[in-house]
Formats: sequence, C-alpha cells, structure tokens
Amino acid sequence: LIKLVLFSFLVGFVCADDRDAIPEVQEEENVLILTNDNFDAVVTENQHVLVEFYAPWCGHCKALAPEYAKAATSLKEEGSAVKLAKVDATVQSELGSRFKVQGYPTLKFFKGGKALEYGGGRQAADIVSWLKKKTGPPTVPLTTADEAQKFKDDNEVLVVGFFPVNEEALTKFVKENQLRLVTEFTSETAPKIFGGDIQVHNLLFISKLNVESDGHLDAFTEAAKSFKGKVLFIYIDTDQEDNKRVMEFFGLAESDIPSYRIIKMSENMAKFKPDSPDLTTEAISAFTSKVVDGKVDRHLMSAELPEDWNKNPVTVLVGSNFQDVAYDKKKKVFVEFYAPWCGHCKSLAPIWEKLGEKYTDADDVVVAKMDSTANELSLFEISGFPTLKFFPAQRVIDYDGDRTVDAMAAFIDSNGEKVSESEGDGELEEVDEVGYRDI
Repeated sequence: LIKLVLFSFLVGFVCADDRDAIPEVQEEENVLILTNDNFDAVVTENQHVLVEFYAPWCGHCKALAPEYAKAATSLKEEGSAVKLAKVDATVQSELGSRFKVQGYPTLKFFKGGKALEYGGGRQAADIVSWLKKKTGPPTVPLTTADEAQKFKDDNEVLVVGFFPVNEEALTKFVKENQLRLVTEFTSETAPKIFGGDIQVHNLLFISKLNVESDGHLDAFTEAAKSFKGKVLFIYIDTDQEDNKRVMEFFGLAESDIPSYRIIKMSENMAKFKPDSPDLTTEAISAFTSKVVDGKVDRHLMSAELPEDWNKNPVTVLVGSNFQDVAYDKKKKVFVEFYAPWCGHCKSLAPIWEKLGEKYTDADDVVVAKMDSTANELSLFEISGFPTLKFFPAQRVIDYDGDRTVDAMAAFIDSNGEKVSESEGDGELEEVDEVGYRDI
C-alpha cells in the first residue's frame, strides 16, 4: 500500500512538473526566439529583456538583424543577465496586437515583465549602451572636474545636476532635453523622437548640399526656441536615400525643397502644410503657433486626376474625385487602396485588373484603385496595404475574403454579403513602413 501511495505521489509530481514547465525557447545567434506559447514565461522569468517585433519582408528589420545579434553576443560574453529576443509579428499576430505593434521593427524593453519603449539607436554599440544605462545605476556620481569632462566626452546628451533632487521636475527636465533644440532625423535619433512625450513635430526638409540650407536651418533653430517642451523641431536631409520615403509620406517632391511640414502624432498623424513657402523665423513661428492652438485644418494630399481616369477597366481615384465616385448612390464601387512599393499590392494588381474587365459592361459596378501614398481621406484611416473597401449605394463594407476574381465577384454580386475565407495572400503591409515613424 505504501509503495502504491508513493508511486501515485511521484506520478502526480511528474505530471504537475510537466504542466508547469516553461515552453522550449530556441535561440538564433544568441537572440531568443519568442512565440505566443513562451513569451510570458521569458519576460517574467528574466528581469530585463529587449524584444524586437519584426516582419521577414521588412528592409529595416533585415538591416537591424546583424547589429541586434552582435549586441546579444556582446552582452552574453560579458556575463550580462540582460536577454535579447525577437518575435515574428506576422506569425505571432496575437503578440503584435497585444503590444499594439504598428510598424516594423518595433523594439520594447521588458523590465520585470512590464513593457517600456526602447529609446536607443540601432547599432550594436548603441543597443548595448542603452541597455547598460537602463539596467545599471540610474545616476553616476561625479566628484572631480576630470570625471565630469570624461562623462561629457563619452555621452552625446547628458544631464548634470547641482541641485536637490525632485523626481517629477528632474524627469520633465530630462525628457525635454534628451534631444538637441533642432535634431537631425536619422535611424539613431528616430527612437528618441518617437519615444518621447512630445507629439507635435515640425520637420524642415533641406538639402545639405545646397549652400542656402545653413541659413534656413538657422531661422528654423531660432523659431524652435519659443516651442521648447511643446514641439520637436527636426530637420531631414533630403539627399539621403533613406529619407525619400519620408518625403513621399508628406507628398514632397525634389522641386518642393526646401520646405517644412508639421505633424501631430496623437491625431492619427495629421499633417499641416503652411500656406506660404516663407522660411523666415517669423513665418515658421506664426504657423507653428496656429497649429499648436488648433487653428489650422489638417492637410490632405491629392494627386492630379489623370485624363483617362475612367477610360480603363479599373477606375483611378484620387483625393479630389473619391467622394463623387465612391459614394454614388446608383453604383456599387469596389476600391483597392494600395502603395506602389507594396509587394502584396503588386501580386494583387493583375487579379484586380481581371476583376475590372469582368465588369466593364456593367453600368452599376465600378472597380477602382487609389494610391494611398499620394492621396488622403478624412472619412477613414487606411492602416495597411492593400485595403479593400466596398461602397454599395453609399454604404462602406470592408472586404477580408479570398483575393481571387471569383470570390471578389461573388462579393460584389451579393451586395457585400457573400465572403469566402482567405486562402491565399491575405496579409497587409503596414502603413508605418511608408516613412516617417519607421526609417
């Protein structure tokens, strides 16, 4: 009987131990690979974990990968307890939604299981430096002038206090001064720009190769002094290839440079365009004040309407003609919102063309497309590409079904009621990959 009881106890212990076991965690170049099954265990069992949410097709993620692995290896060789991990957010979609991942790569720092925004650069040395600052002593005592000078030489931005510590005031001071008065937009400064509390950004687009740019930057810097702590003043070098997407995001061509735009991040990235190209300190200050005070309407981009916009199987929509066509109460209008660089959109293009051909002779059906990188609408936000929306008699229905001619035709013919489940390429490419938030 005793043996039987002991055997039962051991079996129960083993089963309980199996149930409580942490799911297996694989590694790749010293970077932990996280999934829906093991994520919570890893970020709670380890005090400090930096997690990259990425997409395999994302160019910026591919550029970050070797630097991220190098940082993980460096920390491991030093004997650090800090872990670096990554999540393929296109596969582990629950985690992407849970942590509100909108662009790639998104890095989050988990401290005791709590998610914090990552505010460092994307080179291995920058990642290691940022993590050491976050996991090491919060302050460094400086007892001599030489120590203070060395600390200054080793850090681009630093705060030295000679006053009694007030946590709230000190935190506010650090946040307002972690960036220069006017900051250049680069892959290194982007995390600090987007990780801060200031949600209004004034962006000056200049070519550093242009001899007049120094004068424009001086005027911009002078204007920035009046908005410290309220508006981030940022300049973008349009000669850099990485910044072409940012120009596209704001609807700027080379001929528009120099110019400036304001964006309110907290209002669905609302853009504001000055009425005048004047780049004097007075003009910049006056327009910025109006935007901050809510006295300027957001700017909505619209491309020029092509002459043959309605002459082909697929009708071309731009900002200026969208409402007249899509909300025609006598028509059923099926619209693809796309981006020229989007791989999924390119795959859909020939199928969409065939769908348009199918309804060429139908007077009450319009198959249309709109380039959402060049046209914006106030009616709704486009959060990924391609987005398909159906407008039957002034209503709006989102289409999430299979992207085949037969499936989409059945959807149109049923007035948006018949939807077949997506079996093919049903993924979206995130809007944030366009430019400003993700460089």
